[in-house]
Amino acid sequence: MDSKLVPLASRLDYARYLLVISAFRSVIEREIEHRFSQYPLQPQMLLRDIELDCDDLRLGRAQPNTDFELRNCREDYLGTFYVLEGSRLGARVLYSQVQALGLCADFGARHLARQAAEAPRWSAFLNELESAEDIDEEALVHAGSKVFDLVLSIAEAYIDAGKR
Repeated sequence: MDSKLVPLASRLDYARYLLVISAFRSVIEREIEHRFSQYPLQPQMLLRDIELDCDDLRLGRAQPNTDFELRNCREDYLGTFYVLEGSRLGARVLYSQVQALGLCADFGARHLARQAAEAPRWSAFLNELESAEDIDEEALVHAGSKVFDLVLSIAEAYIDAGKR
């Protein structure tokens, strides 16, 4: 996704990013709530903050056009968590970029501020992964790839729509 939407050098760049991430999070967070609520360790949910960021910048809501679905299994849970938790490092970089645009934790960049500031779940995730028994590693990798491909396909669809 980085090559398609970043760096965030202007508010227009950030608006594009925000619409893509809003669409992605609306799909993935719905799946997390539907499929993975039984797991004690949960990924950081950001959609509400993203929606407030969109409101600050007077952006509409992105409406993803996808039939994305995860399986209700530990491999899909861990693969999804891996992608979402891994995005925290990128959020720190993006947050510093948008601060230069006048955006902050109280206006326009709530979700990035939360991702950058909240205590990482990475070590807890690694403990969860290492303690998991009878995990199909190939299925776990496939789930992570599927989640990553979702955000890429949303970004491509949004960029393609903007070219028309």
